[in-house]
Amino acid sequence: MEKIEYRVIIKFLHLKGNTSFFKILIYNLDYHVLPGRSNLAHAITGFLFAVHPIHSEAVAGIVGRADLLACFLTLTSFLTYSAHCNRTRPSFPLLLALVSSTLATLAKETGISSLALCLLWELCRGEPSRKGNCSVFTRGRSVGILSGGLALLALGRLKLAGSRPEFASADNPTARHPSRLTRSLTFLYLPAASARMLLCPSTLSFDWSMDAVPRITSPLDPRNLESVCLYAVLIGAAFWAVRGLRRPCRDSTMGLFQHTYPRSASSRCPVCAGRRTGGCHTDGCRAANNNNNSPLGDCHCAKRPNNNAGVNGVNVGGRQTAATAVAVSLGFLVLPFLPASNLFFYVGFVIAERILYLPSVGACLAVGAAVSGCYRIARRNGSRTRGRAVLLGTAILIGMLGRADARARKQRNDGRAYLDRDNSQVIAARIIINTESVRPYGNLGSILSEQGRVAEAEEAFVQALRYRPNMADVHYNLGILQQGRKNYDEAILSYQRAIHFRPSLARKSFNYISFSAFRNRATLLASLARSLSLQTFV
Repeated sequence: MEKIEYRVIIKFLHLKGNTSFFKILIYNLDYHVLPGRSNLAHAITGFLFAVHPIHSEAVAGIVGRADLLACFLTLTSFLTYSAHCNRTRPSFPLLLALVSSTLATLAKETGISSLALCLLWELCRGEPSRKGNCSVFTRGRSVGILSGGLALLALGRLKLAGSRPEFASADNPTARHPSRLTRSLTFLYLPAASARMLLCPSTLSFDWSMDAVPRITSPLDPRNLESVCLYAVLIGAAFWAVRGLRRPCRDSTMGLFQHTYPRSASSRCPVCAGRRTGGCHTDGCRAANNNNNSPLGDCHCAKRPNNNAGVNGVNVGGRQTAATAVAVSLGFLVLPFLPASNLFFYVGFVIAERILYLPSVGACLAVGAAVSGCYRIARRNGSRTRGRAVLLGTAILIGMLGRADARARKQRNDGRAYLDRDNSQVIAARIIINTESVRPYGNLGSILSEQGRVAEAEEAFVQALRYRPNMADVHYNLGILQQGRKNYDEAILSYQRAIHFRPSLARKSFNYISFSAFRNRATLLASLARSLSLQTFV
């Protein structure tokens, strides 16, 4: 790819992540998921997604561009399929949803969840659709197409991936741990740690690999309580949502008239707004709607539906609307996270903040719906003070998240400039944030070595090896440093250790570090042999 094309694509995706484009998509998503809610939930969801600090790695880093593209295509697929779920079931939105899902899967593995989210939306909207919204055949056809597309995407993605990738044990050391109990407890805890970063992003780091998250070796570890609480909340919310979606409509036994004019419809006349004269409608209402002056003053005007009427003319009760919101929020929170959760297969990292970009949509939806519900309950009880307190607390929360997001993005942008004078201070600040991470020490040593601060670089390399002695790249960089300082014995020892910790990659000649270590070691030994021969000759 040409440099100019690459730069155009990067700038385009970076623009999508920083301007209002994603906010518009999130607002539209929230409007479909919460059709009967107030605009407060829509606004809170959009603002939370705009200022969440967890997005800083995906937006500021090059690797996170794939997550941005996958999120954009997943939201496009979901919104286009929601447009397909109406009375006529048009084919073009369904085709566009399938194309967007395919592109999202090619961009990132998490994009395969887009069709699963569409299936979830179909199941959530299936209860009211059985009451005349569409035939069983058309709905079953859509479900069949989605299921077949999801199966083909999964098989195609596995076919493209080829053989199972091999990751270094240093990237995900828990996956190579001999104890099954330790592996199970640690990997069950990682989703809880990710959920804590979504709800309370107080500690963020650019590197969560290796031993940045200490392993859980005992069931008595207090961190297991976080895992239990997370799964209890998820299971409880899922059961509540399923129960709310499967609850039959109370108005179904009230006859055909109640299906035409549901119980939740407004009882006031839309023309005269209930203003009656002598028990009858006003003259204008009577002339427009042909209302007779009955003694009871019954209204024969068309009822005005209230806000509980769902999109596409589907009546959704308040409980069903809330259940749909909970189900879709859980879907966006859980389904995109599963491929990188280490629960089904191991991946090359422990925790990565960039993979939380798409799951944060579900978290923002849930928080927006919860805040809107609290505000509505406070106002329903007639307390304006409590309602204002809810709004004030939400505004403070959004402001704090926005400040943290701006600071995190600035630090990550500064950290990308490796030759910057202050970059060593940025890396050192990350080490203070996450003292158990080894890779920042290695990065700090490389930067200090390039700046000519040899003694400090050697100290950083030694500190990295103190935490993890089997880091081949750190041994290699330390060998280069010692060779430059004419410490040949220590340089040879560092090269030998680098080769020792990467034997498989050295035999395959695929690893530059091991290959360079062999070459530098041979060159160094040859130079030592020549110097010894000259001394013997003299």
